[in-house]
Amino acid sequence: PAQMRFHFASRAGWHVGSADPARLETTARPLTRRALLQEAFRFLGGPYGWGGQGGGRDCSRFLLDLLAGFGLQLPRNSTEQARAGSFAIDVPPGVGERERLSLIDAAARRGVVLLQLPGHIMLYLGRTTEGVPMAMHSFAEYVSPCAGAQRGDGGVAETLFQVNQVTISTLELGRGASRRSF
Repeated sequence: PAQMRFHFASRAGWHVGSADPARLETTARPLTRRALLQEAFRFLGGPYGWGGQGGGRDCSRFLLDLLAGFGLQLPRNSTEQARAGSFAIDVPPGVGERERLSLIDAAARRGVVLLQLPGHIMLYLGRTTEGVPMAMHSFAEYVSPCAGAQRGDGGVAETLFQVNQVTISTLELGRGASRRSF
């Protein structure tokens, strides 16, 4: 039978081999929720790096790399990634939080949900047993209001928290702060 050339990697580096094509299998993994979450958790704790600085991943690079493992190609920026899916929910600004979360949960029952807000995108994980919505994303920082403290201009004082990694968080981070919650 005719031989097919292929490339493979080992600890020693890249190699070229040949084999009967009937014996070769694709490396693309089927996209199941379980497989996606297993792959996503491999990125947990990885460094944040805007635009890939310092070998880290920003929010859109995290999702781009995650889905590439399943043979899916995403655009590079978060706005275009949000438009790349097969189904989108455009939630108007006047929709209440409870209804918004209900729409997100319904979409999650049908497949993988990416949550996008201006300049940021994240993977929706679902709710904890207590009902708290959770997401996995790569981000640098968030701000939180300081209880009872005010700035000199009368605004609420805030604390800046550095995260700088791929992490799991609630969507509540930043609630009540100038940057708003996720």
